[in-house]
Formats: sequence, C-alpha cells, structure tokens
Amino acid sequence: MQFVIALMVFMVGLYFTVRLKGRPFLAVFSLRGGGQGGALSPFAALSSALCGTLGVGSVIAVISAVSAGGAGVLLYLWLGAATGCALKYAEIVVTMRHRQGDLSGAMVALREKSPLLGGLYAALCLPVALLGMGNLTQVQVLSATLAKAASIPRPLIACAVSLALALLIAGGISRIGRAASVGLPVMGGVYIALCLLTLWRFRDALPGVLSAVLAEAAHPHAGLFTLGVARGLFISEAGMGTAAFSHSQSRAKPRFQGALGVCEVLFSTLLCTLTALVALVTGAPLTGGAAHAALNAFCAAMGDSGAALLCVMLTFFALSTLPVWWFYGLQCVRFLLPAKPLARVYTALFILVAFVGCLFSFDAVWAFADLFNLLLALPCLMMLLLYRKEIII
Repeated sequence: MQFVIALMVFMVGLYFTVRLKGRPFLAVFSLRGGGQGGALSPFAALSSALCGTLGVGSVIAVISAVSAGGAGVLLYLWLGAATGCALKYAEIVVTMRHRQGDLSGAMVALREKSPLLGGLYAALCLPVALLGMGNLTQVQVLSATLAKAASIPRPLIACAVSLALALLIAGGISRIGRAASVGLPVMGGVYIALCLLTLWRFRDALPGVLSAVLAEAAHPHAGLFTLGVARGLFISEAGMGTAAFSHSQSRAKPRFQGALGVCEVLFSTLLCTLTALVALVTGAPLTGGAAHAALNAFCAAMGDSGAALLCVMLTFFALSTLPVWWFYGLQCVRFLLPAKPLARVYTALFILVAFVGCLFSFDAVWAFADLFNLLLALPCLMMLLLYRKEIII
C-alpha cells in the first residue's frame, strides 16, 4: 500500500510540474507580496512553515533512510523534491484562496467540494500532529540523543521540553512566527556552514559517494522508491498540505506565498542532502538505530565536538517544530470540534505526549509516522486534483 501511495504522490507532483511550466519558480521574482494585516508576514509564515518542516527529519530521518536503503535513497529524495515543489506551490495557492477567517488548511478547501473529505483530512492530520512527525518522533529522537550524547536523565529532558513547549505555544502562532523568523536563519546558516566545511575536509571521498548514489539508484526496487518518497514527504511535507496552515496566516498574494513554499522545499532538501553526504563521506557505521547512527556520523565528521553540535541542532530543530505542529493540530481540532474547551484539552494532551515521549522509547514510531504521512497525502492529492483548473490558470 505504501508503494502505491508513494507512486501516486510522485505522479501527481509530476503532473503539476509539467502543467505549471515552471511558474512556481518564477512567481517569487515576478510578483509583489502584497497583503497586510495577517497574523504573520510572508517571511514569518515561511519561517514557521520551515520550522514545522525541518525538525529532526533534517538529521535523523535522512540518516535512517540512508542506513536502511543505502546511498541510492538520495536520488529518490531529490526526484521527490523536484516534483514536490509543484505540489507545495499548488496546495498553498488553493488553501490561501479558500481560507475562512483565521481557519485555514486543506480541510477547509476540501469541505467546499466534499465535507467528508474535509473531515477525513482533519481526522488524519491529528494523529500526525500528536503521535507522528509533529510531536512523538521529535521528542523521541531528541530525548534519545541527549541521554546518550550528553548523559542527561530522561525525566529532566521531559520536564525541560514540556516547559519550553508550554512557553512557546503560550503566545500563539504570532509569537511562534516571530521567533522562527529570527532563529531559523541563524541556526540554519550555522548548520549549512559546518556541513560544507566537513564536506571540504572529506572532499576526496565525495566523488565515490556520488558514484554510489547513482550506482545504487540504477537498480531501483519498490522498497527503495517507497523509502525515498516516504522520507521525502517526512522532510519536505510536499503533498501533505500541512505547511499551508502556516502560509495561510500571511495575507500575501496566494501565488507569491506559494512560490515561497517552493523555497521551503528547496531549503529543507538542501539541509537533508548535506546531512546525508556528511554521513556518507565520513564512512561512519550507520547502525544501532537512527539516533546512534547520527551520533556516529557527527563524531566522525567533527570529533568530540560533533556530539555537542548534534545535541544543539536537534534541540533547536525539535523545539521549533513542536509549537508549529501544535498549531497545525489546533486548526484541525477547531475544524472538527469548534468548542473552546476542547482546544485547551488538545493543548494539554499535546504537552503530555511530548512529556511521555521523552521518557520512553517506542520502536514503531518511524513506521507509524511514514504510514500516516502517506495516508494524509491522499485527501490532499484529491484536493489538488479537484482544484486543478484553478491552480493551472
């Protein structure tokens, strides 16, 4: 089933890539942003969406994918990103045009075509926010890495993460967006610079790694394709419709904001590519679980300081992703059950899941996240196909 859904995502992305004729890439240069009075500026909306997109996927998800599928996974990740740009652009354009006040997202646009599909999207997005890539996967990896690399007790990690999360979400999406627009460029720039320095240091191994990527991808199979596309979805969220929650808080022109969504896919793919290449050129053993493999790779690349860097970056990525995904889930709760007390119950449950996730390890969390990411793509793809004439015009 996962292979079929992954293939559908890729084919729909290819369809819009061809039909849009490169317009998503040109729109950011040919349009003015326009629009004032939104909860977020266009750049703050992009930054918050990027925070929701990056998370631990920028490091752990791509390393675990390379560990499971080999270097050839990278090629499918790049192919997915190439078609994912059109998907991201299309879903943002549609959701911004069909938002209703402060309520936005794929489920709002889908409700105009089919209330059943709208409800299905919101119902699938909630477990992704609570138990998948929005919460549990983030804190699982963060807690495991900090406990192993820095010897911090898990109960202390759980308390610190829960407190930080409560403070971050207290100001709502406006505070989250402002914090993201300041912190993301700095930390992203530092991470890219360190990865490039590592690749320069191991530059003699780089040609062999790139040859291995092409050689392994030349013998494709369903498992490799599924893993590459599924983790590509986890990393960029293209075709899932989730980043539109953040982008729709801007009052920019839909096509301009959609073009910023393309930048989101390209930036997240760049970070993940650099992470994978660093892991491959160092020749570190990518075994012992995702967190352990990442720790091996960073220590091989940067010595003893690699563990400290990994801890800092994962802490930043996870704590920037958690409040953004809290907001995504909140939008779904407001759509399904608009009563205000239920929003507070959801917030308390989100923090509780983060606390428990730091304390215990759940082996099936990655498989659960991959499956629900792909399931969430189904109603989103339906939305894009239903509004295809509006997107292509």
